[in-house]
Amino acid sequence: MIRKFVFPHKKIIIVLSLAIVGSFLGVYFQLPLGALIGSFILIAIAQIAGLGAKPLKKRTRQVVQMVIGGTVGMNMSHELLDEVVYLIFPGILLAILHIMTGLFLAMIISKFFKVDIITALCGTMPAGLSEVAVIAKEHDADIEYVVLMHLFRVTAVVILIPILVHFL
Repeated sequence: MIRKFVFPHKKIIIVLSLAIVGSFLGVYFQLPLGALIGSFILIAIAQIAGLGAKPLKKRTRQVVQMVIGGTVGMNMSHELLDEVVYLIFPGILLAILHIMTGLFLAMIISKFFKVDIITALCGTMPAGLSEVAVIAKEHDADIEYVVLMHLFRVTAVVILIPILVHFL
């Protein structure tokens, strides 16, 4: 009886351990977004090698979203609110342009690379990797494709922006 109770949680412990080790390795080797990319790479390698961990259930994904929302909310302050008021119109303009660019790129990717439009939209929309993965899962997009598109995009930005800033 005890063995049956412990066994289903074994993979969860393995995944969490791999995520922690991957995170530390990503930070140690100073990868762009090291904690995120390091854990992603190590868990992806383990899954490809046959770990067989199942995707998170909807309720667990909602808990993850709650934690992410709480983390963002904890960074709010009066000073930040003053900045938000000052930057509201440029922020809205930037968001609209970013979404329009994402829509345009999603149409191109869908047409020329034969990717379904939902997957292309999830892969090109502005958001964090964890949010994109949750949205893709909820809309039955190809999560692996979405995560790889987002990972390449974010990695390119993290690598190229410092270079551009240096030369400009």
